[in-house]
Amino acid sequence: MSRHVRMSRTTWRRVAVAVVAGAMVVAAGTVANPALAAPAQPAGAGAASAVTPGLATTEQIRAMAAANGGEVFVIRPGGRSTQAAAGITCTAWLGQLYLSNSGAAISVDSYVYCDDWVDALSVRPQIYRSGNQVADALRNGVHTNIVFSTATVNACVAGSYFAALTAIAARYGYNPPVIQTTKRGLDQNFSCGT
Repeated sequence: MSRHVRMSRTTWRRVAVAVVAGAMVVAAGTVANPALAAPAQPAGAGAASAVTPGLATTEQIRAMAAANGGEVFVIRPGGRSTQAAAGITCTAWLGQLYLSNSGAAISVDSYVYCDDWVDALSVRPQIYRSGNQVADALRNGVHTNIVFSTATVNACVAGSYFAALTAIAARYGYNPPVIQTTKRGLDQNFSCGT
């Protein structure tokens, strides 16, 4: 069985919530509460998705970033005649590290979400223990506006951890066509086990 098919019941629910929220955005045209337009974060090792649940407005993307502590980055059209043109606004979100219910694994969820489709979208959450990288999960999407990814350390070792992410968006025909942002999470101490 493919690892992309094996998702926990919780992950399926969270992905379903994201799809339903996206459908509500498309059906309503606007969302009174920008947080409702935010994608749900999947849980579980290897959880990833590249879907287009609906496009949020630039204001909604900025509100989500402000509410969730996400990074905002913009891809702008190039050329002298289009310098004032609006760009594509994206937010990159990195959740807090969390310990699995069994206490055996440490994970972090992340996503990158844009207010318009892009040619390529990438998110790579990473987990570090005592300054050394112990896990990462690169996920890519093509012709989409959102990509989720979860990095997991399956063998938890007590110690100091932090998470980081790199998000990259590309819209060819823009100058520059590729832009990236990075984010580092807070240090957290974990004592593993149940």
